Amino acid sequence: MTYTLRKQLSEDMIEEMREQFKELVEPRLSTEGSNEKEVVKGAFKRLATEIGLEVKEETPMEDTISEIAKVYKAAMEDLAKRSNNGKQKMIEEDKLDKYLEEGWELVNVLPSGKLVVKHAL
Repeated sequence: MTYTLRKQLSEDMIEEMREQFKELVEPRLSTEGSNEKEVVKGAFKRLATEIGLEVKEETPMEDTISEIAKVYKAAMEDLAKRSNNGKQKMIEEDKLDKYLEEGWELVNVLPSGKLVVKHAL
């Protein structure tokens, strides 16, 4: 099927699209008939499943949220390491301890007194 701006869809086609939307999409958008806690719980369980966590029906919501947070934190740390991989930074001497604690290593001391650090692998 090709869609262009100059072509009108038939009434049958529009009605079919409405029915498919109503059947497939609306139930996911509507909270009617469900309590808010169950909707939120379902959303977190779907998110957990999407990121590869196994969630059992009896798993408490707090545990699911905690596991999602752990995966998110690990992913952010990995992303930070990858984005800083091999990059160097020039910093003031008073900030060296902070950078060393975060996994950076000292590369050089410049004549100006500034330090060059890079992220350790």
